[in-house]
Amino acid sequence: MVDAGLLGRLEKIVGEGHVMTGYNDRAGHAVDQWARLRIAQNLSSAPEAIPDVVVRPKDVNAVTKLLSLANESFIPVVPFGMGTGVCGGVMAAEGGLSLDLSRLDKIVKIDELSMVVTVEAGVKGSVLESALAARGYTLGHCPMWIGDGTVGGWASSRVSGWFSSAYGAFEDMVVGMDIALPDGGVISTENIPREFGYPDFRQVFLGAEGMLGVIVRLRLKISRIPKVRRFRAYRFMDLDMGLEAMRRIMQQGMNPFVMRLMDPFETLVSYFGSGGVAPFLEQVKFFETVRRLLKLDLEGVSDSLLWPTLKRLLEHPFLVRHLLDHAPMASMLFVGFEGDEQATKDDLDESKDLITRATGVPLGPEPAEHWFKRRNQPLSYDKPIFDSGGFVETLAVAGLWRDLSSIYHKARALGGVRILIPAFFSNASQEGAVCHFRLLGMAKSAQSALDLYDWAVPRVIKQAMAEGSTVSYGSGIGLAKRDFIEDDYRGGGRLFWALRQAFDPQLLMNPQKLYPTTVPVAASKQDEIVGGGNISPVLTMTWDHRLLEQSVVTPEVPEEIVELLQIARRSDLKVVCQTGERASKPKNSDVKTLTIRLDQMDRVIHMDPVSCTVTVQSGMSMIYLENFLREKGFTLGYAPRARLSLSVGEYLASVAPHEGSPRYGTVRDNCIGLSAFLADGHQFSVRPAPGRSAGPNLMHAFIGTRGRLGIITAACFRVFPWPAVSDAVAFGCSEPKLAVAAIREILLQGIKPAWVLVVLRAPGGSRSRSRVVIQMEGSRRYVSHGMSVIREKIEPLGMTPENIRAEERLTPPPKLYPSVERFLPMDQVMSLVQRFSQDESPQCPEVHVTHFSSQGATVRLLLRDRAHQVPEDLASVFEADGTDEPLAKAFSVIKAGMDPEDLLLEF
Repeated sequence: MVDAGLLGRLEKIVGEGHVMTGYNDRAGHAVDQWARLRIAQNLSSAPEAIPDVVVRPKDVNAVTKLLSLANESFIPVVPFGMGTGVCGGVMAAEGGLSLDLSRLDKIVKIDELSMVVTVEAGVKGSVLESALAARGYTLGHCPMWIGDGTVGGWASSRVSGWFSSAYGAFEDMVVGMDIALPDGGVISTENIPREFGYPDFRQVFLGAEGMLGVIVRLRLKISRIPKVRRFRAYRFMDLDMGLEAMRRIMQQGMNPFVMRLMDPFETLVSYFGSGGVAPFLEQVKFFETVRRLLKLDLEGVSDSLLWPTLKRLLEHPFLVRHLLDHAPMASMLFVGFEGDEQATKDDLDESKDLITRATGVPLGPEPAEHWFKRRNQPLSYDKPIFDSGGFVETLAVAGLWRDLSSIYHKARALGGVRILIPAFFSNASQEGAVCHFRLLGMAKSAQSALDLYDWAVPRVIKQAMAEGSTVSYGSGIGLAKRDFIEDDYRGGGRLFWALRQAFDPQLLMNPQKLYPTTVPVAASKQDEIVGGGNISPVLTMTWDHRLLEQSVVTPEVPEEIVELLQIARRSDLKVVCQTGERASKPKNSDVKTLTIRLDQMDRVIHMDPVSCTVTVQSGMSMIYLENFLREKGFTLGYAPRARLSLSVGEYLASVAPHEGSPRYGTVRDNCIGLSAFLADGHQFSVRPAPGRSAGPNLMHAFIGTRGRLGIITAACFRVFPWPAVSDAVAFGCSEPKLAVAAIREILLQGIKPAWVLVVLRAPGGSRSRSRVVIQMEGSRRYVSHGMSVIREKIEPLGMTPENIRAEERLTPPPKLYPSVERFLPMDQVMSLVQRFSQDESPQCPEVHVTHFSSQGATVRLLLRDRAHQVPEDLASVFEADGTDEPLAKAFSVIKAGMDPEDLLLEF
């Protein structure tokens, strides 16, 4: 309990009137929209677990003071936004303090040059959208009930919105975050250089639901409001053909801002009583069967008849499911595109061709427009079902295209014995989509409803995951799905609790969420030694290595890595693997090392042309992988030429966060599944999936960390159909700042080049000082449209066209020069380009600007000549060593948790 003395200290921090101890205030902060809680409220008006006190800080400084006080007083803390979550994430499982962030409601800055908005965590989505719209921008994020959610809550639960196919999930919009830690410190997750060997800490805190710290400020990508939005709807008599149409659209490289396929029952229920859909229902012969079965007069269907009709259906779920499965009832797909008028028309026409070839029948725009207008309204049948003792629960799971049909049919059949499960598909990507199951149950009492809920929900989740789905998508984990997350991240408990020890060693932040409270501990050396004595690594070396007397071993199968790790621990050797550079040297040259090379683990495990994914062992070289894919008609998309000689594992272990291209995205984003071993041989794996919108993305404990936290053994990548057309343009210019500005404008027009490079040559040459190269890839229409926009933006600037042809960029450059690079916001990129373009000194290096996005670009300084050097005043930007970073301490604790004996060597 919180005593009077502590209440006084809390009030001193947040001010009078913002410390609440009344029962109604505390109970109101103990529940969210989790369906199970709503059922339980029918049994008892009192929530299961409520906080002891609610506090409402005004600013970040107050948050840090509150966390420090709670940590000092050993009081649990549960962050609270608006209570719109659906997984019980705000339940105060151990009492304590509910940290209401609604007063952190400032929109700090809208940076129109870097296309980033800085906001505090308590800002409501509707308020942010209104502020951006007034300036001609949008966040592009549209979750359900947008007006009630806060941006901090969206980030904490890793939500996704209806428009993710075009704008990405909310996690893709986060440029950086400030997090208040339990000890009162504040860290930033933004723009951490590759050399530090840290994980992408954004991925660690996104989805952590306040268990590692409190998100207090966010920097989010923004986009221009599109000029037009257009919709079309289609009917399918075969749901699987509707899925096929969605797949073809996404793998054609198109990006509808919304695409939604509803199964027959979802179509009927969602549009029951909506005037715009009456013509659609008339095409369904099953409608007459429903009328006769229920003995209802459905002529002139109205909203008032929806609930009695649905209630009658819920009373006979088994019968209704069989009728639905065998009757000729249609599904409905609608798509929406946005942009300029001509491009939108072209997209609608091309998508129509793909859909009709998949047996879709056009219905016009009305059904889709009807949904769009009502998209943020609660389900009309939600409240009547709960009021009558039943429940409505929505379970969203992501799956690859190859698995989606099986996920839908088998999960629905398993639960459909006692409940009804309409479903729809949305949030499509190139490799898959999200299946949203609506579980509709009816019972004779509140206790029976609770029992039915506890019977149905776990079965549907388990069956969907057995067919290849994720545990959740876009709605969090909380208490609702905590028991299933380790099936998504096998071995993830060890990693997550190492993170908790780093950021919240007293385990006070939002207790009992995300992961079960018991975790495996790291094995010690004493646990492994049987009979004592050291074992020579020669026992596992090949004859070639043995003859050369090298401490280098090359395992042939992943299981041998575990044996090698055990031998290294017993022999007091440090393990070197996947540092990112073949010639890496340890900081301490006196350390005895065992180098593990995975060159013989170079097999393609699975090529999935349906879902456009490939799974390979980590010893395969990037060049070999790209050649293999090209033989199959695919490509990785984009990887820097200078690093193509690395293996898949080495590349992933050292890749920079922004290394990629506008069209193909970053390599980090395109890695959608991963397997690895921790230092003690503990196995970790993440199943391939189109989105990880639930919980922290623990893959990033291995990506970019240079082999310091574990050894990657296999990875699954998103791959792309080989482009039908490639074309490139090049221009010489004397004003590189104008060139960068033009590229920025091209990106804001929605054009996504395969790669872009601006070169500022070192002083003294005979050629023009700067050169711009842009390459487009894709369908003929896509490339033609992109090249016309590029020329429209660049030619008026007076740049000189130069000869160039499209490059495959498959071979590494003949010579690698020393270089330093950083991804920087667009305003800093502009300033640096201007500075170097005016530098005529012999020390001025060659400057490359690449890896463009609307928010910024990577500036690389290439030291081609001995005289070239990094300017002293920019050393802090390009050559920071990271030792003073606040995250350095946290990383050392994470490493201690995952590698307590420091077996994996640091470089």
